[in-house]
Amino acid sequence: MYKGNIPIIASALFDGRYSFDISRYNEKNGIKTLGNGFIKIQNGIMTVERENRTLLNGTVDLYDTFEGKIDKKGNINSSLKISALFGDSADLENVNLLGNIDNLLKGPWDDYFNITVKLEKKGASAIPRAHEDFSSEEIVFLMTADGEDEKCIRDQLGPGLDLLRKDTINHKRYSRPVIYTWIKKIVKDCSN
Repeated sequence: MYKGNIPIIASALFDGRYSFDISRYNEKNGIKTLGNGFIKIQNGIMTVERENRTLLNGTVDLYDTFEGKIDKKGNINSSLKISALFGDSADLENVNLLGNIDNLLKGPWDDYFNITVKLEKKGASAIPRAHEDFSSEEIVFLMTADGEDEKCIRDQLGPGLDLLRKDTINHKRYSRPVIYTWIKKIVKDCSN
């Protein structure tokens, strides 16, 4: 699980719409659902959509305090001002929610309660959709390569790698035979 010790560099790899359930938790009292809604991820920046959101222990406008980023590995660093209790706004605390897109986001509200957020992708898979010319493995490799693999790709593709990651492979520019043949060769050269 992501612990927040490495800064998040926003990535468009997980862009899309996700439903979420937000809850409070402690071992003695278990889980109590506080609300739900939808999070939009665009260019790795996360925001709570204004429509179809509920919050049982405060005004839904508290979701407007949500800020979050996701990196190319799915690690998330986010925060939200919320109350774990049911009552007045004097109980509001800013909670840092850390985790990974595939697991719970979690952060302490106080010494007793944690706040948790569970995300679920709506529509297509969180991995970029299939491309008629690229396999899912090739797409994931292009979007997540780092270290020596990324250096190898950049040596051949240059700043085009940043453009590709920003657009995602599904942009029409990558459907031209001369382009996808060249990119497939780069993937083959660099993934061995």
